[in-house]
Amino acid sequence: MIPTFFLVILFIYGLLYFFDKFYKTCAHYPYIQFLKNTGFEIKFLQIKWETTAFNRLLLRWGSSHSSFLSTWFSIGLNVTLIFLPISFVLLLVSLYQMFFVQNENPLESSIIVPIIPGATLAISDLPYYVVSLVISSVFHEFGHALTAVKEDVHLINVGFTCIFILPIAYVGLNTEDILKLTPIKSLRIYCAGVWHNISLSIFFYLIFLMLPYIFSPFYEVNNGVIVTDLSPNSPLIGENNGLNVGNQIFKINNCKINNFQDWINCINMYRNLNLGFCTPSEVISNHDETVFKHSSTNDFDCCNDQPGALCFEYLEATNGILEIPPHTCLPVRVVVSHSNNYCNSSNDCVIIENTHCLKPMLKDHSRVLVIKRKSEEKPIVYLGLAEDLLLTVRVSEYIPKYVYLSLNFPNSVEKIFKYIVVISLGLGIVNVLPSLWMDGHYISNALIKILLGNRIKNEKIYLGVTLLVPFFGTLLFSSLVLHTLWVFVFK
Repeated sequence: MIPTFFLVILFIYGLLYFFDKFYKTCAHYPYIQFLKNTGFEIKFLQIKWETTAFNRLLLRWGSSHSSFLSTWFSIGLNVTLIFLPISFVLLLVSLYQMFFVQNENPLESSIIVPIIPGATLAISDLPYYVVSLVISSVFHEFGHALTAVKEDVHLINVGFTCIFILPIAYVGLNTEDILKLTPIKSLRIYCAGVWHNISLSIFFYLIFLMLPYIFSPFYEVNNGVIVTDLSPNSPLIGENNGLNVGNQIFKINNCKINNFQDWINCINMYRNLNLGFCTPSEVISNHDETVFKHSSTNDFDCCNDQPGALCFEYLEATNGILEIPPHTCLPVRVVVSHSNNYCNSSNDCVIIENTHCLKPMLKDHSRVLVIKRKSEEKPIVYLGLAEDLLLTVRVSEYIPKYVYLSLNFPNSVEKIFKYIVVISLGLGIVNVLPSLWMDGHYISNALIKILLGNRIKNEKIYLGVTLLVPFFGTLLFSSLVLHTLWVFVFK
């Protein structure tokens, strides 16, 4: 099913394209003059904008600090050439993982995964993706423009195009000027964009690591997590006995939570672990409501569907002596409130006398999760899937020190930084590949000219090599993209 968002975008493009063709067919002078003056151009599912307004500024920047820029882009040349074989190996490994490694979701096992909104990218994250792509693309082209100006290549214009929801920046350079340059100088221009993507990714990653210190005057960190949002269908919602926005969680069962990663780790641990409760004998004898019953499906039930109660299995000690009945029906909240520890066997409960390990008998991977909150004496006792906490509860490790501070702002900043790091690095990996329409196509041609230009005398063989390399790279990269689309559509 096509998301409503995409249908709206298609409708807007359809309107723009219709009126563009209509006014041009009617030779509507004000509209044609508007396009000419602003540099806008409307095509099918594409909006394009070009301008020379930034030429003078880029010319001034590229001409000043010449020694710094020479060093900067020389470093970029070497880093990009090191990055090229690494990217190619990553592409080959990704293709191998997708086609030959058995996995329920082939996209999860691949190192390089093309971003497809609605498939490999959540629609809710689309604004972060678009902003990150704009920043990464502009900085990429900024590198090309500065190097070109420094090498005395005429800068024609700068532009921006949006193909459906894919924003792309670009610079127009005089091709004849580039062809007159030595291979090393032209290679420096071709590598500048990838180098800027790598440096941008590193820069934002370093800031990302410092965010806890940057936010520390206003937010607490490493002191639990705070609930920022709950899905409307979340089974954990509740004014009195459930979670609410603003609740600060510091423990799930016996798993302590200091930050967001602890939250993920604790939930994942209980997806595969069903802990028991160390329960005093007195509690068992006073609250036992056992009613033995076998259903038609041979499922054992000792509670006969009593509300608030659950059938517990007694985990005997290693000496094999059963001190209480093997199964007992007890109110869940009573067991939780009187339990003094969690256990996997009765040996875990020997510290306190007359205490037994009772393990809840649950179906469908359900768990009894005791969620402890700060400033709340009464913990939340949740009976259900541990995955529900991951899927329906949003938390942040940044806890506001003041009531007027936003719960979501630090998370939004973290997310946009993560996207810039990933998108910018991804653009670098993809652009350096020797594929058509990528910088790697021009980089590979320049390298072939440097390495083989004087060795291959036959022009046809030389031309064949320059065509074969990008053809092979395009074939591999296209296979990755097409396979991702096939998995999304058919699996």
